[in-house]
Amino acid sequence: MSFTGQTQISSRHSVRILLLIACASASSAAFAAPPTVEQVNQALDIAEKAARHGMTDLSQSAVRRSLQFGPPTVSNTRDDGAKLRMSNARVDTSREFPPTALESNQLRIPRLVMRLLEGWKAEANSVQIYETLRSIVLPEHRNQEAFLYSLPVEFDTLQPHRFPVVDSIGHRLINCARHANKLGALRQQLGSPRDGDTIERAILTLLVADALGDDDLLRRQTDLLVNSLRAGTDRASVELVALQAVTIGRQSRHRDAVADLLQRAATVIAAMNRNEPVANSSARAIVLAAARAQFEAGRRENGVKLLGEYRKLKVKGRFGVWPSGIEIGQTQIVGHELFARGLDAEAREILGRESAEEFERRYQTTSLPQNAGASEPEPVSPASAVKIQPAADIKDRASVAGQIWVCQWDSETEESKLLFTLPTFQAATAAAVAPDGNSIAIVAALPGQAVTSDTEIYVATMDGRSIRSLGKGTLPSWSPGGGRLAYSRFSPARGVWIMRADGTNRQLIDESGWGAAWSPDGRMIAYADTSTATGDIRVFDLAEDTFRSPLNAALSKLGLSHPQQFAWSSDSTQLAFTASRKQGGADEAATLLSLKAYGKARLTTLLSEIRQPASGVAWQRHSEAIVFASATPQTKYEQLHMLVAEGETAATVPGQFPGRRNLGASWMPDGKTLIYISRPVKP
Repeated sequence: MSFTGQTQISSRHSVRILLLIACASASSAAFAAPPTVEQVNQALDIAEKAARHGMTDLSQSAVRRSLQFGPPTVSNTRDDGAKLRMSNARVDTSREFPPTALESNQLRIPRLVMRLLEGWKAEANSVQIYETLRSIVLPEHRNQEAFLYSLPVEFDTLQPHRFPVVDSIGHRLINCARHANKLGALRQQLGSPRDGDTIERAILTLLVADALGDDDLLRRQTDLLVNSLRAGTDRASVELVALQAVTIGRQSRHRDAVADLLQRAATVIAAMNRNEPVANSSARAIVLAAARAQFEAGRRENGVKLLGEYRKLKVKGRFGVWPSGIEIGQTQIVGHELFARGLDAEAREILGRESAEEFERRYQTTSLPQNAGASEPEPVSPASAVKIQPAADIKDRASVAGQIWVCQWDSETEESKLLFTLPTFQAATAAAVAPDGNSIAIVAALPGQAVTSDTEIYVATMDGRSIRSLGKGTLPSWSPGGGRLAYSRFSPARGVWIMRADGTNRQLIDESGWGAAWSPDGRMIAYADTSTATGDIRVFDLAEDTFRSPLNAALSKLGLSHPQQFAWSSDSTQLAFTASRKQGGADEAATLLSLKAYGKARLTTLLSEIRQPASGVAWQRHSEAIVFASATPQTKYEQLHMLVAEGETAATVPGQFPGRRNLGASWMPDGKTLIYISRPVKP
């Protein structure tokens, strides 16, 4: 062994001894009494250095012992910021005061632990990590409390109606409990809901109930939180409850619980806002989210009432004034929310006659060709020409092998079953499940109709008992409330359109657009801009009534063209799509990409060289998994494929019906069941 090698080993050994001594010294003080901010920071320094030198056990031990009394509440450091706050000195109020030692520590704890967590995962097993996080969130010496240690959230001043993504050590604990099969143990430690529970402990129990699918516990915990807010609480706690409610709404089916929590949070924070408006307030985001949640839960009257409250919200500007532009923006959003749901009378009552008439003109089709007027019925195929056959009426699959099938695939059992067939159609190319999961929009063509220009959009019930045509169109996408559809059509005017779910009130959005996808939050419609040779992506913001091109023609610079097959992530922050790439002369391969839809555009290649034809991109709810249809080298026709994560290889979806063309995938609201179209392979 060389002298240099001996020196390196000796140095590492010395570092380990020094860290062990330091940890022992810090932890002995921590056992005696609640540590100060300075002692906690010293222990966190040790944890960080230990992790850097591969001493995972020591790193976890330092964190556990430093936080066994919860977050520190005492500091020995002189706080000039706090002293300045309490003095009568003249200060520049346009600048924020520096954070106190306690505030800095509150920020450091979640950021550091989450960073250390990534290193722990490589060295420790899931149970060990779970125990560490559990001891942080549910500290030994404060066993009736819980501390989520949330990362700070800021509402975007440019988009104040949009909820930021929530992350905390508490959320990481639940994820680790799921992987370590410890959700039941965590549920047992939390015990039954109690009126005396702190807000954070109640929220943790709520999140655990959601993860376990325990509807009874979630309902009881929701009632407890609603009652605690009713009794009055501070703004930070109201925001915390609202943020968690929105998180649950994005990840589960508990619409009533989400609606209850957000309604109470909106009522409380709106009252706070009336008494003391603040700059960059979260009130607008909470009240608007609450209104949308009421509509989602079928509580139309509550939703309308909250939209009226939303319009009256005041926002404090930098110099104590309420900018008129904000009030105008709120009126615009209320108008879109109401008219998009067909609530014309309610809109006139809230907005007043003049403003309501302006919105009515936007939702009419007076600027369209005469033959496309909203008052004229859309020509549809006669009902006698359209047939549907439910699975219950089918003797065996062999007898309908030559027909088009609409099928259901279960992601847990990895099995498919036939829902119904479409015996009178020659082709079906796309499907979109309605938000309530009770019906599905299907693009299909009858014999003699061109599959490109003559397709119609049909809505069928999931039980296969009824089907009706909405008229000519293709590539339908439901609004989150299910009241409208975005779609594309060739004539009488080509482009992206919106119509009501019954096929009336058609409105042209963009004559250069194609292939629209409505975002889950209801705010945006993304589609391809076909006005250039290579194409681009456009996003129509319904709330602001504006159009934007997030990529600004960047696709062509990357050798990509013709974006299509759009699918939103469940939080409406990312957009998946395919684009064509030249490959060996005239041959083209599809590339699956994702685009960050907000802020600075970020384009990520998820999968390259997908065989054409590629279609039907569907993003699984609250997951990174994306399903799409593409040809395979073996079959030369479409099969369903799933990409679980960026950088991985897409795998053929197991359990789909073999020997058939499977395409047009769309997820059910539960995020576990996939609906797809299965067509016979023609010679």
